[in-house]
Amino acid sequence: MFLYANGAWLEGRHALIQRRLWHARPAPPKDQLFLYDVSSSYLEGDSNALAAWGYNRDHKEGKKQVVIGLLTDSQGEPVSIQVYRGNTNDLNTFGQQVHKIKKELGCTGVTLVGDRGMIRTDQKAACTADNTQAHALTAMLALKVRRHLEQAWRSLEVTVEEGLRQLEQLCVMELVHSGSGKVVARQVPEPSARQQQLLQALKLVLPATVPEAQVTVGTRKKINHVRKPLEK
Repeated sequence: MFLYANGAWLEGRHALIQRRLWHARPAPPKDQLFLYDVSSSYLEGDSNALAAWGYNRDHKEGKKQVVIGLLTDSQGEPVSIQVYRGNTNDLNTFGQQVHKIKKELGCTGVTLVGDRGMIRTDQKAACTADNTQAHALTAMLALKVRRHLEQAWRSLEVTVEEGLRQLEQLCVMELVHSGSGKVVARQVPEPSARQQQLLQALKLVLPATVPEAQVTVGTRKKINHVRKPLEK
């Protein structure tokens, strides 16, 4: 249920997140070339609010699907993502993307590149649903994070997977009062030389301590907590 609540919260800020990411670009141009394409993803169940019968690109007969439209800039950097009902025509998604570029991103001169099947003369003139949208937005944000890591660590000759394996060894240490059992501090250990290189490439500085999380996270697999008691 926590994941569903988080998904609804995230989808409520979908447009805001995409708009802020766009305006955070260095000197965003008013005239911009965009690349757009759609795909579909079949579903094993039929309870998804956006699931519908449609043209199944996966050739999975008897499976409902959703349609996903991804918009990128001319360099392939993700800009926007949207999930549509599985029976949505490509042409209908195209018109909505043009509207989004002009109204939400504030671009005045737009060149949109897609395949010939979705761009026609009439178009040139033009997980609930929230959780499905949030899932797609999360996937797009993950792609942006991966691209950022690749660019930042390229000079270190390390892959994203190798770098993350190095950084995941940094674990917060909880200091617990031996008498009450309460957490009195949560400390971040000193990064190793290699970890420091990775962090510096990302222009990140870790805090010495972090506040205790105020949310409860449910997992299927029990997580072992390593706590260091304070000396009396």
